[in-house]
Amino acid sequence: MLPNHFVAKREQGSEPPLPCALLKVAQVLANWRSTPPLCYAGHPARRIEFSDSGIADYMAWLKYVNASGIPKSLSLSSHDWKPELTFYIFYNKFLPTEELSFALPSKQKETLLKLDRFMEVVAQVCPRFGAYYGYTDNQLLRRHWLAKTGVEDNQMTSSTLLNESIIEPLPELLHFSKFDSRRVPDGIWWVNFWDSILVETVGLERIQNAPWAGKIKLPEGGVVVATTEEPTDAKNPIHLAKLAQIAEHLGLRELQERYRVPEPADK
Repeated sequence: MLPNHFVAKREQGSEPPLPCALLKVAQVLANWRSTPPLCYAGHPARRIEFSDSGIADYMAWLKYVNASGIPKSLSLSSHDWKPELTFYIFYNKFLPTEELSFALPSKQKETLLKLDRFMEVVAQVCPRFGAYYGYTDNQLLRRHWLAKTGVEDNQMTSSTLLNESIIEPLPELLHFSKFDSRRVPDGIWWVNFWDSILVETVGLERIQNAPWAGKIKLPEGGVVVATTEEPTDAKNPIHLAKLAQIAEHLGLRELQERYRVPEPADK
């Protein structure tokens, strides 16, 4: 199973303001996908001015900005009949974060996912969004990591999880709710973005010496790093072994323990 979405996280209230951040991201993705000029939003489509103020007005018109944690979407297109770019926006009031998610191209457009090309896209998207963390989400791989934490997930079934011998190479990590995920990654994915704070925590030298398939050091102190040349397959034991090798090299479990969140006191 291959990754199907890219997720970028930022702290609530980060700069630039959300409409401006979405505009900047849309410009990068439209260029990546060779999309004609974007001038419609929503489905059914509504003509908008493709600017931060135009997107802000449209978002206000939808009245979807809230802190409920329910995913909302923003679709943009160059015409009035079919969305070409769709963002899903999550507001997490517990962390608190704003998360941006967009779908990766289908297999028919896999040239867009050539490693060097996609890493450059991530290197542009995450800083423009104001993200501190970004990763290619893979539901089955996430369930592998979650299974190794010992935390039960009611979405896990024998039909979706591979047998234990396949996921055995993965090290045991803490559940993301158990440590400060602003300072330590919750796992290793195909393509990962870490800002300067995450890099400082993990250690730049340790990151540079890890066996990545590709890496980009960004001017602001962040990095984009990739595990495998092709999209990491959660059903491929070789890919899982590579994930495990990098997680062990970085000492990811030890870092999560170091930044463990204290358990709440019993009332």
